[in-house]
Amino acid sequence: MQYTFKADVWAYGVVLWELATRGLTPYADLEFTEILRLLKSGHRLSKPRGCPDILYHQVMLVCWMEDPQRRPTFFELTEMMEDVVEQLRRGVPGSALLNSHYERVSPRSSATTPISYSKLNVSGPAVTDL
Repeated sequence: MQYTFKADVWAYGVVLWELATRGLTPYADLEFTEILRLLKSGHRLSKPRGCPDILYHQVMLVCWMEDPQRRPTFFELTEMMEDVVEQLRRGVPGSALLNSHYERVSPRSSATTPISYSKLNVSGPAVTDL
């Protein structure tokens, strides 16, 4: 299998879950083979307590689509997250938290940062495009 950015999208969904749980480890008590079995059977991390439904259902679960081609791009994720924040600000319970301590300093930046890539040579079992 070839590694793609769609695997990063899956990982991004897991990072969102970790943030929503305030640092819990996903599948902490499971062996790697059991995690793979669960994922292949359609199991996904459950919605964290206090996590807005819109964030879980419209972002996290979409990041974890079985077919990598159905997962969003990071550009699409940026738009999705902006939509989630906007909807939360409009009155979903908990939206006051978005406005109380933080201020958006600037709109989406058009600045780019040069990125260099290198090919990784990893031996052993790998998980790609979960």
